[in-house]
Amino acid sequence: MRESAETLRRDAELDFFQTSYGRVVQNYLSDLFEAYSDDLIGLRSSLESDPDTFIKCEPLLSYDQSFCRAMQTALSECDYTRAQTVALSFLPGRFPTVRNKPDAVAAYQDWRTGFRKSIAERVQEKLRWSPDEIHRCMTETALLCDTLYEFYTVYEERLMEEKKRRGILEHNDVRAMLYKLLTNADGSPSEFAKTLSEQYDAVYIDEYQDVDLMQDRIFSLVGGNKRFMVGDIKQSIYGFRGSDPSIFASYRRAMPLHTDENATNSDGVCVFMSENFRCNRPVIDFANQ
Repeated sequence: MRESAETLRRDAELDFFQTSYGRVVQNYLSDLFEAYSDDLIGLRSSLESDPDTFIKCEPLLSYDQSFCRAMQTALSECDYTRAQTVALSFLPGRFPTVRNKPDAVAAYQDWRTGFRKSIAERVQEKLRWSPDEIHRCMTETALLCDTLYEFYTVYEERLMEEKKRRGILEHNDVRAMLYKLLTNADGSPSEFAKTLSEQYDAVYIDEYQDVDLMQDRIFSLVGGNKRFMVGDIKQSIYGFRGSDPSIFASYRRAMPLHTDENATNSDGVCVFMSENFRCNRPVIDFANQ
């Protein structure tokens, strides 16, 4: 929460699209308008085959293409205010009357009905807040994070004092204490972690799709690059306990398959359970995938 508060305060001074939160929106809209632009190129090509009907559709078609180009420019320049201005200036327009509509015209009309709805529900909705509103929201949320951090810090200290008085510990307490033993104040491995790690030639962890962030950090502190991680993302069932399958997936993205040409120089590789394989480097096993 403290880190989130600091991030929010820092990002509140930036253009929204330059923040970690805004980049999600920017990437989403960029992909969306790239698809729209490709659609319009195809539609224009189809409509041009019938010059008479193309003349009637061309003004609206050109407007749609200009609008998409303006949005793409604003998004590529990470200019939230400009993107918001362009999005909110969209004119629904009226589709031209064309008798005995050719298939190309009917296709454009159907596409534009969805396009108009999408601009209102998927684009304008995501850009409805002004920069001042976003700044205020981030600042107030940062304050809330700080407040919650202070509250939970005191709460945990008092709760632990009471647990010690009664001589009891919960599972989460044990692993939190272990984590503190394994790390220095800056998050680097402690001497205890290094000593413990040196006692093992390899560390095998099954069901890795069900680990959470703290467990993954503990395993990495003890196992380092000697871990053998086995799991199947499709079998992840402990989300209600805080497990995060994306941790396992991130290893898959980072490590090449052992048959890949880059595997020889990699600090870790992936291998399927069905294959016979021996390796003295970190291995991640993706079963049934």
